[in-house]
Amino acid sequence: MDESSFAARQLFLQGSYKACVATIGSHSAPSPSLQLYSARAQIALGQTTEAAQALSARDDVAARAVILLAEQAAGATVGEEAVAEADGLIAELSEEAAVEEDEQTSGLAQARAVLGTVLANEGQIAAALSLLGQGVAREDEESVAVQIQLLLSIDRTDLAQAALDAAKRFADDSSIIQLAEAWVNLRTGGAAYQQAFYTLDELTSGQAPSSVVLNGKAVAQAVQCNAPEAEAALAEASSVAPADPITLANQSALLKGAAADQAFARLQQVAPAHLLVADLAEKSAAFDAAAAKFAIAA
Repeated sequence: MDESSFAARQLFLQGSYKACVATIGSHSAPSPSLQLYSARAQIALGQTTEAAQALSARDDVAARAVILLAEQAAGATVGEEAVAEADGLIAELSEEAAVEEDEQTSGLAQARAVLGTVLANEGQIAAALSLLGQGVAREDEESVAVQIQLLLSIDRTDLAQAALDAAKRFADDSSIIQLAEAWVNLRTGGAAYQQAFYTLDELTSGQAPSSVVLNGKAVAQAVQCNAPEAEAALAEASSVAPADPITLANQSALLKGAAADQAFARLQQVAPAHLLVADLAEKSAAFDAAAAKFAIAA
């Protein structure tokens, strides 16, 4: 991987999505792997249609995996249909990975991370972890990062810490592994909150603005009861990526009144399958069902 391609990949991994798209767009003939990163960055920016169209001429498993993620993010392919498509692509991925020597160049490592994300979005956490484990065994940093995210999502901080420790033995200076360390510290709590903030603050120093890192800084500030600083970080993240579901979800939780309502309405629009949207809909339906039992007769 040449220097410019490495830089573009790093921009994606640290969440600098606009800069990633711009950098790859400046290439006269971006590699197939860079095309995937650009499309994935577009998905993160809410440009799901553009992402799918950019890869529509390709028929390889990695491109189809990213298109599936775009369709899922847009709410077009979700539930059992998304899981079935992912399973079919995973079968193809396994066949190609058995003979592929350079996964980063071919995009198979990206396909694994993307399909793990698709499965996780549909609640198939065990299947996602099993798939990502194959990438972890190949020392793929992105598979490690997504694995850690999922382990934290099911409150297995112990396993996330173990995965992080293992990854630091082969990728200690990787920005995405440093980012994952901050996630683990945020879940660990106590003195680790401030350490997480220091790590995230360092990742923003001299770098292109990253909605992922800025959201991490916002969380680190919020859990330390620094609400104004947290809101400022989220405002900056929103200016970097206005349609980023993570930013909108955090704004829905942190802001108050009309601002929170607006953020949640926007989240429903750009990511209708988001877990926060689905969870609130489920709880609202349960409340309405319970309230109906106590309706006063006319």
